[in-house]
Amino acid sequence: MPDYSERRRPPGWLEDVEPFAEAEGSASVAAPEPEPLLVPLWARGILGAAVATLSEAGPLDVERLVRGVARGMPWRRVPREPWPTLAHGIQVLVDRGDAMLPFAADQEQLVEQVGAVAGRDRLQVLDFEGCPSWGAGTDSQGEWEDYFERWTPPAGTPVLALTDLGIGAGAYGSRPVRPAEWRAFAERLRRAGCPLVAFVPYARERWPAGLDRSLRILPWDRGTSARTVRRVIGRALRAPGWEPV
Repeated sequence: MPDYSERRRPPGWLEDVEPFAEAEGSASVAAPEPEPLLVPLWARGILGAAVATLSEAGPLDVERLVRGVARGMPWRRVPREPWPTLAHGIQVLVDRGDAMLPFAADQEQLVEQVGAVAGRDRLQVLDFEGCPSWGAGTDSQGEWEDYFERWTPPAGTPVLALTDLGIGAGAYGSRPVRPAEWRAFAERLRRAGCPLVAFVPYARERWPAGLDRSLRILPWDRGTSARTVRRVIGRALRAPGWEPV
């Protein structure tokens, strides 16, 4: 049997070699933080436009008032122009499914920004997975409850979902999310008087076909601006059943 022990020993000259000196000012370099999906300078304007609802709290509607007076119409309330407001608060639904894990930091950041815009005392945050109609809550998943029995907000409250609408691939064996489930969820919220908006971190071409007719969908990326939001939503969200007086 050949003896390889000598080959395994380090060469003698290695003992006389000095290690390289450490470079001055060298330090470990931390990995850069990923850029947020929304441009930080635009975030406040984007979110303010995305979650505001129309209310009868604007300036005096002089034209309607004059027309009514000319017709002898009695006014129970002084007519005012529809105006965007955040007075109804907001409910934020955070998708905790496996497919949304890459966007977890963006979700947390957006929740903080929504609280800063709408007021933290007017903000309710719920977790869900897949579709809120499967269950939602503020605690661990085992404590989640039926959304419409427990968490339906008061009429007029906008609901903001941070989700992929089932576009991303979940873990193997996980329950798939079908567009019809989101349509049904949006319809029940509509009947409850609550407009639904979703921030989706995927390109428009990947959105489920026709789903934007059931709810407002906003692209969650650095190309989104307040102008983008106004193009999708208009001046502000109109709560189902709301009409100016």
